[in-house]
Amino acid sequence: MVSQNAVLVFPDFLCVIAVIFLISTFMIHETSQKQSLKTNAAFANYVLAILEQSFKAIDGTMIKEIDQNESLQEYLYTSDTFKRYYYANKVSDNFNNVVINNKLLNSIYLYNFEDQSVLSSTISTKADSFGDEPFIRQLQKGDFPKGWTNTRMYHELEYDKPAEVFSLVKPFPLFTAEKGFIAYNTQYLP
Repeated sequence: MVSQNAVLVFPDFLCVIAVIFLISTFMIHETSQKQSLKTNAAFANYVLAILEQSFKAIDGTMIKEIDQNESLQEYLYTSDTFKRYYYANKVSDNFNNVVINNKLLNSIYLYNFEDQSVLSSTISTKADSFGDEPFIRQLQKGDFPKGWTNTRMYHELEYDKPAEVFSLVKPFPLFTAEKGFIAYNTQYLP
């Protein structure tokens, strides 16, 4: 026979086990959340490091193009129409290769102060018929960014689907900016 004391102790015993179970479940949940936060933070830092490295590589590529691309220099400094056309095609091809080889890049274009033309990897046109004309005009007013710009909507032609981009803009030549500037547009990925 079960004594009356054992019957009274059994519900207390069940309550203690239930409390221990609840506390254990809570502790496991808290530990899991903390570990999840640590994992997320580590992943975010990793992604940030990769993006930062990619943006530095874009900056380095851009400086190299400005400094060492003879076709670009010939295009901007020649007055011969045939040579200018020839070098425009070479520069456009170079821009296209850079965009193809860097998945972060949406487009690249060169703005020429002298004739107010734009040369990209896909088109050559006057600035007033270029889709990014408001940005070009802002840069002409002296609002030249020191690093990456804020996001904006970008398209080359009026019928193109706009893409949200941010840009790295460098003067050409690098220190005098006497000829124009180059804009590297990176697609914004929320």
